[in-house]
Amino acid sequence: MYRKFVLHNFMAEHMEITHKKRCRIVNLDPALHENVETTTTNKQDTDGQLNPDGTATCSSNKNPSPGGYDYDIDIRDLITSDDIQEELEFGPNGGLVYAMEYFGEHLNTWFREQIEEYQTDSEYFLFDCPGQIELYVHHPVMRSVVELCIANTRPGCLEDGKNL
Repeated sequence: MYRKFVLHNFMAEHMEITHKKRCRIVNLDPALHENVETTTTNKQDTDGQLNPDGTATCSSNKNPSPGGYDYDIDIRDLITSDDIQEELEFGPNGGLVYAMEYFGEHLNTWFREQIEEYQTDSEYFLFDCPGQIELYVHHPVMRSVVELCIANTRPGCLEDGKNL
């Protein structure tokens, strides 16, 4: 997951240098976890790398964001899969699907407000989306996000009426 955040930073920097526009990073993954580091002496818990003192630092979450990466817009400010799993006693997939459906219901209110806060001619948006293919095949929420972007010619979906 660390590579993902390096890629975000690289892409944002590239867009800012090449196009002279600010790049905002949007997290649309309600299951993304903050980095929770633990220390262990059990080499099986790590990727084989140990610290000089014989311990290893490893993440206890599946989707860590190193250093608590700060997104410009974050779906977790609206809803998280963990909250749904805990409150409704859903499993991970059910929590994710429910959270995305909830997000879809708030697309034209909460999400539109978030996007409009940054909506200028000097902004690009880079979306970090969930990796579960079911959200793209069986649910309309991601299609609705794209349609909202195109309808507003933001965030970076269209520029001067041309595809980027």
